[in-house]
Amino acid sequence: MAVRYLDGIRLRRAAAAAARWVAQRQENLNGINVFPVPDGDTGTNIAATLVSAVERAQRVRDRALGKVSRALADGALYGASGNSGAILAQFFEGFAEALEESDRAGPEELAVAVLRANRSAQAALARPREGTILTVMRAWSDRFRERATTDGTDLLAVFGDALETAREALARTPTQLKELARAGVVDAGAQGFVYFLEGMLHFAEGRMAGMVIEAGDHAAPLQRATIVEDPGSIQFRFCTECLVEAEALRVADLRAAVEPLGDSVVVAGSPRRIRVHVHTDQPERVFEAVGAQGRIVHRKADDMRAQHADRFARERVAIVTDTAADIPERDLQRLRIHTVPLRVYLGREVYLDKQTLNPDEVYERLTRGEADVRTSQPPPGDYAALYRYLFEHYGSIVVPSLSAALSGTIDAARRGADLADPARVEVFDTGTASIAQGLVVRAAAERALAGAEPADVVAAARDARSRVRLVLGAPTLEYFERGGRVGGRRMRLARWLRLVPLLTIPPERGRPRLAGVARRGHVHRKILERAEAAVRKEPRPPERIWIAHAAAAEVADAYRARLAELAPGARIEVVEVGPVLGAHAGPGSVAVAFLGAGGGAGEVPGGMADG
Repeated sequence: MAVRYLDGIRLRRAAAAAARWVAQRQENLNGINVFPVPDGDTGTNIAATLVSAVERAQRVRDRALGKVSRALADGALYGASGNSGAILAQFFEGFAEALEESDRAGPEELAVAVLRANRSAQAALARPREGTILTVMRAWSDRFRERATTDGTDLLAVFGDALETAREALARTPTQLKELARAGVVDAGAQGFVYFLEGMLHFAEGRMAGMVIEAGDHAAPLQRATIVEDPGSIQFRFCTECLVEAEALRVADLRAAVEPLGDSVVVAGSPRRIRVHVHTDQPERVFEAVGAQGRIVHRKADDMRAQHADRFARERVAIVTDTAADIPERDLQRLRIHTVPLRVYLGREVYLDKQTLNPDEVYERLTRGEADVRTSQPPPGDYAALYRYLFEHYGSIVVPSLSAALSGTIDAARRGADLADPARVEVFDTGTASIAQGLVVRAAAERALAGAEPADVVAAARDARSRVRLVLGAPTLEYFERGGRVGGRRMRLARWLRLVPLLTIPPERGRPRLAGVARRGHVHRKILERAEAAVRKEPRPPERIWIAHAAAAEVADAYRARLAELAPGARIEVVEVGPVLGAHAGPGSVAVAFLGAGGGAGEVPGGMADG
């Protein structure tokens, strides 16, 4: 039976079926992803973009094609992820613009809309390459327009013929990009677009009634890309994206603002809402440049080098933690530790801890006495998205989390597991934060890298929690008290006596407790004395000592030199705390942590002696 028009209901149902079709093939797409960078997430990104588009369209109960196509475009733009996702969102945007006032469309009207969709997608990139999703989009839209305007009595026949042309263009992509030829695969983004077209056609032909795909229609696994593990081959580290809103945005202005900061620039959207995608080493500068032209309502920065390394992972267990854990960069990379960022609120702006905000900006606001610096746990959806991605590479996930007594972050990690697959995720309360949490995470990651079972990885984390030693302090407790992390009679007494308490976080308690006091101006000396006393108390020197600081690099370096004398064989690392912990501790804060021989978790020598 011939199909002579497309209306909103048909589009909504077909798009939902196509999104399901792509989602069931996302691992195939991840496996062949080598361009523009071999980070193995193109399938995940396209599936996420389509799910967002369909979710928005499902809210529209109007039959009008223009209303549904606009909802698809808005949803895709809001949820677009990655290079291909942003291009696909711009394709939907052009399609919606052409059909804004349409209740339904026949072949000739759809030919105009398809042509506009393709032109819109092509314009999203300043320097498009042949052999990508754009090449296949152009081939498909050209053939659709040709058939629809010459012999378009049956839309299914037109669509099917154009799909064959898209498949032919897809097969040619390895001859157009040397990266694809070297890896022996077609372009992943282009394959994702073809999958989307297939899903729509199969639904229209009745092969996916109720969006349930027949058993014989599941795609066979595609050939995996032939690539070698080389994170250094990825020039820019972060896949950085944001969504900006304003009354009158200009694509050209936004592109000019971010192009000097990296490559793979995609700028997609409308004058009121635009998504910016760029590969860069400086996410915070991208957000600063974009934020100068409008209000940023969504932002993220994915570590592509870590994603690339995951493609070669053979461990049974992945390690996920939150950014409250301060861990040296080399350990994050070597041990393949994945992080979910907490949020920092500066006024109305929302930033991702350690990804899209420089700690100096937080400290500047704090020292100016501004009260609008707030922090928050990640949403469960952030965890769920990362879990689903990691399930493609690992059997299980262990999540050593920030102390439950300090934050609701651990609840978000557990709720995220419920959304993904709770049977494969173990969330563990480290009972601490900062470098102490980092040491617990590191112990778990070492066991995971060695190929341990999930129970053994959790046991390693539990053992490290029982042995972690931490002492920390700040020139003032003003910032701790603002955040409600410390308080009580002893703290009030110390303030009345003009003393500054030194703190520790016993994991069995999970909250800061008093480890000593110091006169104002002597805090840094007293912290070092407490750390030295803790090291001397151990039956043997610790193997590694970590020092964290908030805008106190010189003090941390002095600590390193002194502790190296005391424990000459120890590996001593210095890290700067992220914006979230910096906002609570304040500038000038310093902490020292290490794993002891056992017993007395979290305790350090000392009492109420002054300095």
